[in-house]
Amino acid sequence: MPKDNFQKIIEASRKEEKQAPWEGTCLDYLTLVKENPVIAQLAPGRVYDMVMQKETEPIHDTIKLPDYEDMVSYNFFNGELFGLDESLHDLMKFLKAGARRTETGKRILILVGPVSSGKSTIATMLKRGLEQDPVPIYAIKDCPIHEEPLHLVPTNQRLKWEEIIGVKIEGDLCPMCRYNLLENDLYKDEQGNVLETHSMAAGLDYPGTGPEHAYYKESGRAQYVAVTDEQALQGFTLLCETEGIIPALEPAHALYHAAELARGLPRD
Repeated sequence: MPKDNFQKIIEASRKEEKQAPWEGTCLDYLTLVKENPVIAQLAPGRVYDMVMQKETEPIHDTIKLPDYEDMVSYNFFNGELFGLDESLHDLMKFLKAGARRTETGKRILILVGPVSSGKSTIATMLKRGLEQDPVPIYAIKDCPIHEEPLHLVPTNQRLKWEEIIGVKIEGDLCPMCRYNLLENDLYKDEQGNVLETHSMAAGLDYPGTGPEHAYYKESGRAQYVAVTDEQALQGFTLLCETEGIIPALEPAHALYHAAELARGLPRD
């Protein structure tokens, strides 16, 4: 097959798999949840529904152990996992409890077993299934933990919104999002919406302003300066040539500015 045909196949596949990016306000997201509550499912519920969509098969009573009378075979795992019916039954029981928002479902799930007992295979299959699951996933923009946008709904208004959209709202904003939303004007536009953040240095996935950095700046304990990528590379080269040390790009920003400060200091 000619090379051009391979290229067309790859491009067509990318177009089929590419999801349309969506960005909107909290109000826009509430409208989406009202139309399709499934998108606001908790993680256990999302995984449970994904597995159950492949349906189940009955298991003969003669091979069921005590307390496993309701055990079934899950088509989602069939073909790759064998002899783990009891373990998969316990796993699905846990996910079902989480989907129903019970206290049991709020516990941490840990897969324990000897080598080659299927732990990694289970995790891989669930990950692969979520990657192929058509239900979209939404998160607060620039949140370091990619949390559920419904956390933006104030606690004292949640009962009202739960009735409107038909979804129970649980969880609180992470400290970073809470600070940016309530205190940090650098993250707000004229309407109070959170703006896009920028990394402090190349390779760092941290928002440019956090509670500690904001406090240090306002109190005068720290001074913040900007260093371009080109200047960071100059700092990188300087340390390599003078000390024979190859630094990471993150400290290279500080190395450049330290060299600039040194220019104004006496030699001693």
